[in-house]
Amino acid sequence: PTALVLYLAHISPHAPLQAPEELVDQFRYIPDRKRRIFAAMVTKLDESVGRVTQALRDKKMLNDSIILFLSDNGGATHGFNGNVASNWPLRGGKDTLWEGGVR
Repeated sequence: PTALVLYLAHISPHAPLQAPEELVDQFRYIPDRKRRIFAAMVTKLDESVGRVTQALRDKKMLNDSIILFLSDNGGATHGFNGNVASNWPLRGGKDTLWEGGVR
């Protein structure tokens, strides 16, 4: 079998918050519009990871693959334009060395 190393760095979900309006509309039950957009961004990320996984499955490579899903940091708890995150139950957030800042 041929070895494959794939590094796929998604910027989403990250500022600026943007997503197709028809996808944002699927989250009307979320009161805050920014949170609806964020949910839509996470959905698009999930779809993308699903396409990569399906491609590996189609090529009969999935069972011999290791998939690492990483984040650069925890959410910003200090707020930016009113977009404050929660890393509960972890302590800290973006810009801290506590677990909430690195997960």
